Amino acid sequence: MSEMFPIKVTEDSLKLDFNVYVGSETGPFKGVHFRGLNETPIYKNILALEHLVPSCYITAMNWADVEENNIMLATINGNIRVYESRKLKHFNRCLPTDTKHGRIMGVSEYEGVHLTAFDSGVVKNWVDDEKDQLLLDAGKNLKVMLHSQTDRKVIATGGSENQLRLWDLNEKKCTFEAKNIRPDELQLRVGVDVSGITFLSNNRNLATCSKYGFANIYNPGSQRRPVISTKVPDNAFSCITTAPNENHVVVGSGVGNILLIDLRKTNKIVSKYKGCSGCVTAIACHKTEPYIVSLSLDRCLRVHNLNTTALVHKVHMVSPLNFLLVRSDFSFEKSPSAAAEDMVAVESDSEDIFKDLEKVEDKPCKKRKLTNA
Repeated sequence: MSEMFPIKVTEDSLKLDFNVYVGSETGPFKGVHFRGLNETPIYKNILALEHLVPSCYITAMNWADVEENNIMLATINGNIRVYESRKLKHFNRCLPTDTKHGRIMGVSEYEGVHLTAFDSGVVKNWVDDEKDQLLLDAGKNLKVMLHSQTDRKVIATGGSENQLRLWDLNEKKCTFEAKNIRPDELQLRVGVDVSGITFLSNNRNLATCSKYGFANIYNPGSQRRPVISTKVPDNAFSCITTAPNENHVVVGSGVGNILLIDLRKTNKIVSKYKGCSGCVTAIACHKTEPYIVSLSLDRCLRVHNLNTTALVHKVHMVSPLNFLLVRSDFSFEKSPSAAAEDMVAVESDSEDIFKDLEKVEDKPCKKRKLTNA
């Protein structure tokens, strides 16, 4: 389905180039434009409010391509929408899927076709609304599907009592299945509930987080059990992302904690970032700059400095938000060229204002005659 999809976008969203995109399970899809560290970000609704109906609630969101031109949105009614974010800034495709497989938990694009992962474990690719192909069955209660950015034929899956697995899309088979961590000090089995997956920068290892408070590092080439496992008591981890430093990951928890964890040592927490109220629903790090972007249950988007833990930005987004995408080709710190352009624009505006003002000439003062007393 290549024709323009008849879903309206707001006029305000056409005027700005957004750096961050957020989505909600209640339907809203918004863009955020950062103008610098010392200026308040601007956010706008992209999807027109008239389309915010229960059948269009978002269940998954992801970049459709490595170049970050298109954004894929999966809705609760089984549709996949593709938003062109660079030039046209419109929804240019919509593909219906089969809702009998359950709720879509992950979306991506592989070799020109749409890839979907359902909570039932079914992973399919969709060419158009009449043709689909079953790729694999990743197991029931699937929560996460992540597509590798460097090796596009590899995806990772996991969920509730559904261990981390790596899949080869070409061969349609599992290439790695993780083994559960060892029993606790009472020799009781530790539950499995994978809530987040991230590929590390070395492209060989993976990191996962779980609802039981574990952050695990896996090396599929060496062993099935985690090579490093970090347990944080009283924290149910909800999301995880890779930090610019290849030895660190950042995790968010259900009690509002954001933690920077060192992968080289067990139970090594480097920093804690405060300010979130309620569950951290999504988290992302800038690719090169030391900044963490997060969403939480209090409907706020926050930006923390990775090194100093300082809260740089806090924006109330009105809607409860669950999904987050951050562009890798922009800078939080304003470039000198952009600042110079703004200065020229301000000077030209001020000159125009003074040109329009009526010229006022001072009348010469009358000379007073001195009288002799």
